[in-house]
Amino acid sequence: MQYYGYAGKILYVDLTSGRSRTEPLDMEMAKMFIGGCGIGERLLYDTLKPGTAPLSPDNPIIISAGPLVGTLAPASAKIQMLTKSTTPANKEQSRYFIIPWSSGGSRRFGTMMKRAGYDQIVITGRARTPVYLKIIDDDAEVCKADDLWGKRDIYETSDELTNRHKGSGVIAIGKAGENMVPFALSWVDKNSHLGRNGGAAVMGSKNLKAIVVYGTKGPKIWDPNRLKTLARSVNEGLRRGALCKCVGIWLLGT
Repeated sequence: MQYYGYAGKILYVDLTSGRSRTEPLDMEMAKMFIGGCGIGERLLYDTLKPGTAPLSPDNPIIISAGPLVGTLAPASAKIQMLTKSTTPANKEQSRYFIIPWSSGGSRRFGTMMKRAGYDQIVITGRARTPVYLKIIDDDAEVCKADDLWGKRDIYETSDELTNRHKGSGVIAIGKAGENMVPFALSWVDKNSHLGRNGGAAVMGSKNLKAIVVYGTKGPKIWDPNRLKTLARSVNEGLRRGALCKCVGIWLLGT
């Protein structure tokens, strides 16, 4: 099946076992729930079991990238993190929690994720010791992070992993995330934050210090030349209101 804009695969990683698998992106679902946040919300609905506590191993973390990520389309670098929030729905009880998605711009992560061949990354389970997830094209590996956990802050961790894996995109947490502070932030490519939904605390509960991704492929474009022309026009000042409609036509063929 041809995918335009989409990479066509979802990566599932279980930190408890250290195993990973891929599944094809359901295009019928993608058409109904458009974009990174739409598809991510649907996956969260399908994956999250009722009554799951935010810091439970069963609470999934979903990193999602829309069909424009990894293309020449301007202002299209944002990714979404979706998980059950650490914030209670009200002050009187902690049985119900809000489930917002958090969005952040990425210098490399979103593009590298799509170039590696994935539209979404779904992370479940809990590692026994500190780890980081390394994804290079078709290879997903859960790596030890004892030298990072408790010893390097969010800045140092991002720099260290970028040096280890040249050209990669990095989502990292600092010591607040390690200690599961509810309002802790994760950092994307030292450029923007994912913090609205308590995702850093959920990463900390899973002993997940960071996610590193590097890819060498890329999404297919329905009409690359027209997209290039459109992107140039937008960068030269085309009204942003025309972006969604026009890019959808030339990128997805719809």
